[in-house]
Amino acid sequence: GYWITLCGGREYRFRYLIAADGLHSSVKRLLCGAPKHRDSGRVGIQFIFESRGVPPSVISLHFLPYGYFGLCGVSSGLVDLSAVCDAGFVQAFRGDMSALLARLSSDDALLRSQMQS
Repeated sequence: GYWITLCGGREYRFRYLIAADGLHSSVKRLLCGAPKHRDSGRVGIQFIFESRGVPPSVISLHFLPYGYFGLCGVSSGLVDLSAVCDAGFVQAFRGDMSALLARLSSDDALLRSQMQS
């Protein structure tokens, strides 16, 4: 696990730590001694789309053999989708994302069930 100390001195313990600070993660570099810059062989995308009835601050992570993506309600009616995949699988990943977004945009109930599972 990881112990996290906030600026105010409060401490928390977590089983997992997700360093979502980008390709050149300073958190990863501090924890693992990773080099400052290197090609990861991965591609990332992020965009926000409109969807009715999605609760803000609900997060859903989905793991695929060649990458992962997350959905998060960011405000009333808006959903953030962020994804990372191996560079060699961009076309397959794009197809999966397009199919998912087509289903989600046509059925907000499906999006809500995906985000709550």
